[in-house]
Amino acid sequence: MHRSGTSLTASLLQSVGVDIGKNLVGAADGNIKGHFENVDFVDFHKEVLRSHNIDPQGFTLKSEIPVAESFVEKAQNIIRQNSHSSLWGWKDPRTTLFLDLWIKLLPNANFIFVYRSPWEVVDSLYRRGTDEILLSKPQLALLTWIHYNRKVLEFSEKYPENSLIVNINTIAQDSLAFVRGINEKFNVDLKLPDRELFDPSLLVDKISQTHRPSLIEKCFPEALEIYQKLNSKALQLVETPSSFGKKYSLLWEFQDWLTIRLLDKKRKLLQTELKYWEEQFQESQAKVLQLETELGTTQGQLNQREIKLQQALAKLLELETELGTTQGQLNQREIKLQEALAKLLELETELGTTQGQLN
Repeated sequence: MHRSGTSLTASLLQSVGVDIGKNLVGAADGNIKGHFENVDFVDFHKEVLRSHNIDPQGFTLKSEIPVAESFVEKAQNIIRQNSHSSLWGWKDPRTTLFLDLWIKLLPNANFIFVYRSPWEVVDSLYRRGTDEILLSKPQLALLTWIHYNRKVLEFSEKYPENSLIVNINTIAQDSLAFVRGINEKFNVDLKLPDRELFDPSLLVDKISQTHRPSLIEKCFPEALEIYQKLNSKALQLVETPSSFGKKYSLLWEFQDWLTIRLLDKKRKLLQTELKYWEEQFQESQAKVLQLETELGTTQGQLNQREIKLQQALAKLLELETELGTTQGQLNQREIKLQEALAKLLELETELGTTQGQLN
């Protein structure tokens, strides 16, 4: 089932030698380290679900989902493309909806069914808040948990040698013992994992200390029955609690009522605050627009002055050129004048000499 710790488990199995594929679904909200899901199998399951107009995320209560022959052939191709290693597999919670198909195509396959308490799964789905179908049908989260895990129990009873049921808390508390359990159950030789690889803090279980579990017990007793049956059939490495602390009380309903109203009040206050800041933002935007307009006007004036300055500089350069030419002409005339004066002086000298001779 979704949000049961399957991604953490798949990452652990990958680290100890199981080939879970190369093209994996990346990280996203709620799975910061990645989903560790083989895209080939994920897309295949989604495609089959869509062919029946079923939510591709797998939130369905249909007991049987027929698989057309064309899809069977596609599944066989996917197996051929991904079965290059002696120890290989895939992780996708939607596989639970197609167990009959996969055991038929892979009769020697081993299935590890990781489960988590219904209240933790439902709480995790609600906190993630990305599944649109749950926004309109919140009860579907729990009903889907019941449906998936009922299928797990039915399959494990039919194929006990191919099935290993394990609580995610067992894996989180002792991953080494979990891998040893796999080796013993399926007669394989996976290497022992690094204890630091698995991060139990990623499993949020605070909901277990609230009245939500007892609410599920009161309204959906079948969920608790299935959970207890899973616990009885699971790999027993550590003690898995099958009960919870706080029993259902009408007081909790009033507490929820109060909490919802307080949250609604907070929401309205936040909306009022948001409206205020939106108005402030609009005013700021208008001011920015006004300043941009003024800046554009100033820039235009500056450009005009720049043009006039360039024109003045060009005129100045022209005048300097003319002045240079005039100065050159003046210098030439000055030279000629000096030459004429020198010639005049020479003539006066010669005239004086001649006058002296005449006397």
